[in-house]
Amino acid sequence: MSTLYSILDRPGALLLLLIALSLMIGQAAALVLSLKEKQSGRQTPAAALHMLAGFLFFVFLLNSYDIVSFPQTQGASINPESLPFSLSWLCYAFLEALFACFLMLQFRDYRRYKKSTVTPNAIRQTVDLLPEGICISDQNGTALLSNLTMDALCRELTGERPADVHRLWARLEADGEDQSGKRLIRTSRGEVWLFSRGAITADGKDYDRTSAVNVNERYHITEELREKNAQLQDIQHRMKEASALSSEMFVKQEEAAARTALHNELGQVLLMGRHCIEHPDSTDAALVALITKQMNRFLLGEPKASDPNAGDELQQAVHMAGSIGVTVEMTGEAPK
Repeated sequence: MSTLYSILDRPGALLLLLIALSLMIGQAAALVLSLKEKQSGRQTPAAALHMLAGFLFFVFLLNSYDIVSFPQTQGASINPESLPFSLSWLCYAFLEALFACFLMLQFRDYRRYKKSTVTPNAIRQTVDLLPEGICISDQNGTALLSNLTMDALCRELTGERPADVHRLWARLEADGEDQSGKRLIRTSRGEVWLFSRGAITADGKDYDRTSAVNVNERYHITEELREKNAQLQDIQHRMKEASALSSEMFVKQEEAAARTALHNELGQVLLMGRHCIEHPDSTDAALVALITKQMNRFLLGEPKASDPNAGDELQQAVHMAGSIGVTVEMTGEAPK
């Protein structure tokens, strides 16, 4: 069976060397990911030991390949009978297979760790995918954290990334609409955003939080409600005017009906009285007087208790007729 020394000058040795180089790169990547995601204390040291073993194995194969392939190297020689070189090349291939299996287990654990653990990178991606804009800044206004939505809004409003939050808020105060301390602004794309800010505390330090929420749909609904409310107020005003006009018309109609009835009744009384005066022989004066008295009581109502200052019944009748718009003209002396 071929030993490692016997294949060092053949393409098989170069293949082993390339595989060892690939494994070492993968082991380094696994270690970097473990350190970046701050995995458990067991996984990170295991990844470091695995990378160290892979690195030493790659260096051993590289030196052995250089010594055999380039004999002009001064002071370098290999004893073919020594233990590392007398072993079968299959042992080294098996060792590389073990390294590959262990590397796959590391990446599998890393994938499980990412699925079961909230990592800083996952938090960052989640914040970037939020439809709302979020920006965290220090007390001086310097932005420390900003998601993609806030970046896009700040670029559209100020022309640059949210480096200075105070400048962004000054633009909002200049062009935005005040909403109880919050600022409502419309972008060039026709969207309406509501900006607000507050204070948060983390690790004993105070920070400013600026957020933006898309209220485009709610804003349009509010505008429609305002227009409908204005229309309803106009309709209500018209209804009040119509109600007042109808009430006035009803009163005038009643007054006109009362005047017409009064004129008719008075006309009949006057005709009866005239007929009684012109034809006393053919008229019952007592009956005419009774009918006239009943008609006056019906139209003018019963008189109140006698008042020495109120005048006689005829004067009271004339006064009551005048109160409803009827003018009574008398010529000569009133009959007793």
